[in-house]
Amino acid sequence: VGHMAWYAESRTAFEREWFAGSAMTIERLMWRHWPAAAPLFMAEGPGVVRCAPLQVFWPDLVEGPLLPAIQSEAKRGADTQIPASVVLQSTDTPAVLGLALWRWDPVWPETCVVDVFCHRDYWSRATALLAALPLPTCRRHVAFADPTCPAKQDALQAAGFSRVAILPKRIPATRGGTDLIDVVQMEK
Repeated sequence: VGHMAWYAESRTAFEREWFAGSAMTIERLMWRHWPAAAPLFMAEGPGVVRCAPLQVFWPDLVEGPLLPAIQSEAKRGADTQIPASVVLQSTDTPAVLGLALWRWDPVWPETCVVDVFCHRDYWSRATALLAALPLPTCRRHVAFADPTCPAKQDALQAAGFSRVAILPKRIPATRGGTDLIDVVQMEK
């Protein structure tokens, strides 16, 4: 399983223009974010655990995994429910610069899995992105991170999460790789 990316000039040139600008807003995940989020999740940079609730690991396409989140968010918006997914949206370009969301854990009752992922140049906004995501009242909120992205752990700690476990040698450092890295479980 893999993906293909084509750039008119180069990946570096595309990303420099796509992720340029400093004006941004936080808004509910919508259909227009579906194509605009692909460059965020395909970008090189820190983070193996990119979005655990959507099972997105490593640089990868999110076309499939993001569809149910967008459909769910459209229904939540129509029903005037609080958002379960928010994005950090550039107002200078169409780029999605970050995503924060929560999903009910499919295994453990009263457990909500929370995640945040940002472009490497916008992790400083992750705390605000998490603050804009209303979490449901439940027994526990769980999040997962890895040592390749300390900024994610910092943002989760700023949002009230604490480390509760290290899951040793849980995931390959690269897709198809054999070097396994730890995963940090955090809760609040």
